[in-house]
This record gives sequence, structure tokens and C-alpha cells, in this order.
Amino acid sequence: MKKSIGWILVGFLLVSASGCMTVRLSSMGVDKPVMMTGAEVERDYALVRNFSRNLKGYFLIAHLVTLSDPKVQEVIREEINAANGDAAVNVTIKGQTTIVDGLASLLTYSLFGMRTYTIEGDIIVYKD
Repeated sequence: MKKSIGWILVGFLLVSASGCMTVRLSSMGVDKPVMMTGAEVERDYALVRNFSRNLKGYFLIAHLVTLSDPKVQEVIREEINAANGDAAVNVTIKGQTTIVDGLASLLTYSLFGMRTYTIEGDIIVYKD
């Protein structure tokens, strides 16, 4: 009996470690243009500065229930406004599980989990 419970726990941990989740990241609330990497800007512009910010997403039950997604639109809006820019270009969003994120999941038997998202991009101003 104890052996079968152990195997069930191992199976649960393996399934939860394999991951299967959907995270919705949106920049819909930004009132200035936002272009992901590879998009062409059709106007002349000058680079104001680069930005990079880390955000956390929080989840329950092996990442099946989302407690909070990163607020991508807020970060991009803040960066554009702080630089007095006209737009954000070359925006990339990278999600990863850091050691701290993994430990939180491991210690709670995947009942609670975190994921770190890095948002990077360039703030520009149009020349015309």
C-alpha cells in the first residue's frame, strides 16, 4: 500500500513537472504602438533607450489555475511614458522557471507555482 502511494506521488510530480499551461500576455491597454521583434517600423525613428523588466506569474494546482498573469501592458506603458517615447519596438517576452520558482513548486507539491517573465524592448521617438 505504501509503495503504491509512493508511485502515485512520483507520477503526480512527473506530470506536474512536465508542464502544460497557457499564459495570456497582452499589450491591448497600451495607447501607443507596440511592435514585437521582426516587425518593421514604417517611419523614421530614433532609439531613446532599451528596457528589460522581470515579472512574476502565480499559479495553483500544477499551473492549472492562474492566480495572476504579468501585466505586460502596464510595463510597456510605464516604459514608454518614463522615456517620453512614441512607441515600443523589438518587444520580446520570455518565460522561464527559475530555481526559486521551481523550489516553490517542489516544496508545495505543485499546489503553488510561479514563473518569471522577462519583457525586453526598445523605446523610440519618431523623427517626423
